[in-house]
Amino acid sequence: MICNAGVAAELALIYMIDSGCAEYPVDFQQRYNASWLSVAVLGAIACNCGDTFASEIGSVVGSSEPWLLLTFRQVPKGLC
Repeated sequence: MICNAGVAAELALIYMIDSGCAEYPVDFQQRYNASWLSVAVLGAIACNCGDTFASEIGSVVGSSEPWLLLTFRQVPKGLC
């Protein structure tokens, strides 16, 4: 959990230091730094969600062997 949430937490901390504890809409012309940091936090959380779906839910729900994207071969579950 720390590895997945670490990047998002660090970006959120940088956002608070740079922009304060306020919420701003994503507007790159008015609040450039706050906009990039908030989009980066959202991207880090989306990456964590994809990792969770692929590793935990996908291995339980999927009925066939997973495919390794580097070699395009099927591998046993748990070795990806």
